[in-house]
Amino acid sequence: WTMSWDHVLGVASVLTEHTGIQFTGGHPSGSGVALEGLSDQRVLVLVDGVPLYGRISGGLDLSRIPASAVERVEVVKGPQSTLYGNEAMGGVVNIITRGAVPEQSNAELRAVVGSDHRSDTDLFGTTRHGNFAATANLGHRFVERTPGIAGTLGAFTDRLDGLATARWTPTSSLALDGSALVLNDRQRWRSGTENEFADNTQTNVHAGAIVTSGARRLSSTLSFSELNHLSRASQFPEPIAGTGDRQLQRLAQADLLYSQRASSVVFDAGTQLRREYIMSTDARIDGGSRTLTSAEPYAQAEWSNDRWSVVPGARLTWNEQWGTFLSPRVAARVQVSPDLTLRASVGRGFRAPDFKELYLDFTNDAAFYAVHGNTSLRPEHSDNLSVGADWARDGLYGRAQLYVNQLHDFIETVPLPTSDGFAQYTYGNIDRATTRGAELETGLTYGALHTEAGYAYLDARDLGSGGPLLGQPAHSARLLVGLPLPFGVQGSATGVYTGRTPME
Repeated sequence: WTMSWDHVLGVASVLTEHTGIQFTGGHPSGSGVALEGLSDQRVLVLVDGVPLYGRISGGLDLSRIPASAVERVEVVKGPQSTLYGNEAMGGVVNIITRGAVPEQSNAELRAVVGSDHRSDTDLFGTTRHGNFAATANLGHRFVERTPGIAGTLGAFTDRLDGLATARWTPTSSLALDGSALVLNDRQRWRSGTENEFADNTQTNVHAGAIVTSGARRLSSTLSFSELNHLSRASQFPEPIAGTGDRQLQRLAQADLLYSQRASSVVFDAGTQLRREYIMSTDARIDGGSRTLTSAEPYAQAEWSNDRWSVVPGARLTWNEQWGTFLSPRVAARVQVSPDLTLRASVGRGFRAPDFKELYLDFTNDAAFYAVHGNTSLRPEHSDNLSVGADWARDGLYGRAQLYVNQLHDFIETVPLPTSDGFAQYTYGNIDRATTRGAELETGLTYGALHTEAGYAYLDARDLGSGGPLLGQPAHSARLLVGLPLPFGVQGSATGVYTGRTPME
């Protein structure tokens, strides 16, 4: 499903108002999204189809994305590794940025103010000349809070961001496009008697080409994503120059996809090449820096007519560190009547071990423990079965989804023999778990009044210990009412309920 908006206070704020989406967080990672009981480490986040790379302590902060530059957010729940590969165990969140307005040029200036001295200012412009279209967004944001931190004492986040997109179609059979997102933020918060500081620079760039010839299409994309993170601490309100630990994470990716339509069949085949890099100055990565290379061929076919479709597909992933992994999936759709559609899918998703789990070499002398990576780790994976139904008639709709995920080879910390008075730990593929649940949604549009309601039930359990998976509530619900007000004002009220959540 897809969400659209003209202006919201943040990507996280609009996502949390929708059924079945939960957030995990805590500094320095901020707000990460969880789907079907699987944490944000197991949900892939894309910006215009390009992975948002750079996790801090395993988390990915959605507040990095300037909401004013976003046109819509597409959310696909359940394992999507057949098309998207690593991390897409719980699903995919694709953030689509604003495009050029057809046949015109315009500029917009927007400002938002709020509590905690919040101020957001954006300058957005778009232009179109013949076959060329471009957009640009420049923003500045400040608030006396820090993502993932509840306290406000001494806290602030100060951010500059810029986004530019361009598309050129010199002929009817050729289209070229590109985009660049760059942001820089400074964060401060209080921890005990010290001020903690984080400086983050995020860069996402992509360039692509699409060649069309009749029923055939060939598309290629080159993309690059980088996070430069500097962590510092000081007794003073400002950090001391030349201090701190820096971590640099990079992903370079190349995609090639061939598509062809023949009668009632659409066939897609492609390959993806990835090169990941990490560098850390705090001696936590064995060797100081590491790289990982992977190659992933995949194929998918869709047989369909006006009432049904069947979509089988598979991806084979090869990685220089841990070898190969196969991710198959089959999905089907049947339109029982003009009002009712049934859906079902069965598939496998995976998450590969990250740099920390493979290569960490960390010793905490004050706390007498050490943690070491394990280069023998294999990817963790989930086997999923989902069934659902959609019904709509005369301004009223209903949606239901049932799912089961069987999770295998979860990567967890395991103890090693104590050495020299230090507790020793590493990582291992030791855990099995299951998540199963139901999501129900309904909505009604009656004249100018619009209402939506949703409920989600989740049973997420560790099969090894018999206990629940942490951070996942069993019950959640939402209610939204929207109504136009006088003078062209649109009013809405939203209530979100999150049930008891196991945390420890």
